[in-house]
Amino acid sequence: MKPLCLVCVKDFEVNGAMKKLLIVFFACFLLLFPAKKGLAVEFSITDAKIDAYLQKNGDVAVKETFTYDFDSKFRGITREIVPKKGASIKDFAAFEKGKPLKVEKEGDVYKIYRSGKKEKITVELRYRITGGMEKYEDGVQFYWPFFDERNESDYLRMTIAVHPPEAADQVLALGYDEAYGKEDIRDDGTVVFRLGEVPAGENGDIRVIYEPELFPGMGMKAGTIREKVLKEKEHFAEKAKKYAETRDALRKAGNGLIPAMLVFFAVLFPAAFLSSRRKKRLVEEHLERLQFHVPEEKLSIPATIYFTSGYIFKPETAAAALYDLLRKGYVKQETEDRFVLVNGRTEHPHERKLIRFLFEQVGNGKEFSLKELKKFTNNRKNLEIYQSKMMEWKRKIAEEVKQAGLYETKAGLRWGVAAVGVLLGISAVFFGIYELYVPFIGTLLGSAAALLFAIFYHPKSDKGLEILLEWQRLRERLRHLTKDQWDLLSDGEKQRLIAYGIGVDNAPFKKAFNAFLEAEKRSFPEGTGFIYNPAYTVAIFTAADSRAGAFSGGASGSSGGGVGGGGGGSGAF
Repeated sequence: MKPLCLVCVKDFEVNGAMKKLLIVFFACFLLLFPAKKGLAVEFSITDAKIDAYLQKNGDVAVKETFTYDFDSKFRGITREIVPKKGASIKDFAAFEKGKPLKVEKEGDVYKIYRSGKKEKITVELRYRITGGMEKYEDGVQFYWPFFDERNESDYLRMTIAVHPPEAADQVLALGYDEAYGKEDIRDDGTVVFRLGEVPAGENGDIRVIYEPELFPGMGMKAGTIREKVLKEKEHFAEKAKKYAETRDALRKAGNGLIPAMLVFFAVLFPAAFLSSRRKKRLVEEHLERLQFHVPEEKLSIPATIYFTSGYIFKPETAAAALYDLLRKGYVKQETEDRFVLVNGRTEHPHERKLIRFLFEQVGNGKEFSLKELKKFTNNRKNLEIYQSKMMEWKRKIAEEVKQAGLYETKAGLRWGVAAVGVLLGISAVFFGIYELYVPFIGTLLGSAAALLFAIFYHPKSDKGLEILLEWQRLRERLRHLTKDQWDLLSDGEKQRLIAYGIGVDNAPFKKAFNAFLEAEKRSFPEGTGFIYNPAYTVAIFTAADSRAGAFSGGASGSSGGGVGGGGGGSGAF
């Protein structure tokens, strides 16, 4: 009779595919964020060969040969053998070139001592399994997990051979998970599972059935085993057929989806870019026709600085905000250091926040000085208050910008692109499950691109572009402005430009701005006029921010995945 070969999968291929998909994600993560070298032994298991010799009395004599390639110092290797329920491991021993090695057992882990440094070694392990086989009326079964998901080491090449006590011709061989489809039944009944590379954390049970006459020393259980296995084969064969059909359908779908996705993005991105560019060009052409002027106050000065400076708050912003309170008449300056509150009813909420903090918390309710602010923030107990109040002030400025209509919502377009991103993401999941990695990567990247576009695409409105470009244009033109042109500006324009200039931290602009600011100061009679000192004010807020920043900166075991709860793995120490 010719040998009969049967192969099935324990949880079928979809579960294995999911594990492989997770491995792909994990591998990408490790490439981006490689683990730091620690005290762990560095090694690889280049070859693993397991020979299981079935005995007539039901015992199994096992010989395992592992080849380790070490890249560091080591003290030995480990082998975890967790017997399945009802079985046990006996007479474990280790050898190197026939020489016995010291072995210590800790639970189900055997530690084999063989120290060295940066070398390749081959160790032979021998042990006996009792209670690992079952005899039925129509066959004897050896169903065993030589490794399972607890294994923490990759096997670069693994082979498992099961040898009957004598020649056999009624052989069933089943491989699960990593052993699926890897069996080879030889003429004498020996079954060889050539697993090849086995990643860490995988299962790979093997199952072999021989005729019962080969094992006269075993007691027989009532019932049969072969028909059960044949039904299992049919079940998994049907699943395998459906899996293959679905995979083929997905592959064909991917062949059409990827080009369609590329065309979609080839239209979407250029269209969005060209639309923004065209709008920007129209605003620039309008501004080019205008003479030099200081833009009108379409936002408050602190909000304008925040919007036109990349949404960054700096100490200069606070200094500009304080000067802006002077410009609007809410505050009066008596000396370079001291300020008096005139009117607390301001136009914008962030102005009220700043006044209440500086005058009510730092000052006495009616006036405050920069020296008092310095003294306030020198006290560690006040630093949390400073941070909180300044954060509230910044939040109100950001709210003004957000509510000013400076961006287009493009809700319809963004929701549509988001829907495409979700569909591509769902497609990527299915491609990954069915191990179609080219369309998986393509649709995954496409999904990420679509969702990022939907989240972050909100182009500036005409108002937003005009504010941004006219203040940027002022920064450029101020460097070429003459003294006569400066003198032609109205007092309101000068004050507005001074408030903005104090808050902008841009070296070329600052150089020109400071020159005009000094000229403006000299235009007042001595002892009158302009006494606000931007550099001194910026220095006070810089020191306060620095102190606040420094203050805040200081400020069960699982069951096995193999048959019968058994399994194990390999390692080193």
